[in-house]
Amino acid sequence: TPVVLHYQCVNHGYMGNSVNVNSNPLMTPQSSPIVAMAANSVDCSLGNMFTKTITGATTFTFDNVPSGVEFSFTMEVTLNGSNAITWPASVKWNADTAPTLTDGKTQLFMFLTTNGGTRWRGSALVDYVN
Repeated sequence: TPVVLHYQCVNHGYMGNSVNVNSNPLMTPQSSPIVAMAANSVDCSLGNMFTKTITGATTFTFDNVPSGVEFSFTMEVTLNGSNAITWPASVKWNADTAPTLTDGKTQLFMFLTTNGGTRWRGSALVDYVN
């Protein structure tokens, strides 16, 4: 959109005006640091992209969730061994079923909350080749 947007009536010649349009800062490209997780806590205050390699059964927690705003993050998990993931009870999956995972593959999980983490919507893209 141009900075000055002119408009004119289609039925009346020379009837129109202009409006000044400023950029919308909410529509700018977004980037976030990639956080390599050392522990099994997703610390939401650190960013929106997390990576973790697991080699055994793992229980994740979501901590420091901002409130009063929409918050979402992506998590890339590489499975190296016999793995099972336990998610927080607040995560709701499609059809109320967590995705089935394949060992030796990489998984992408996306989570979104609109109420400070009381409820998360989870989705997954699974079984990428490492």
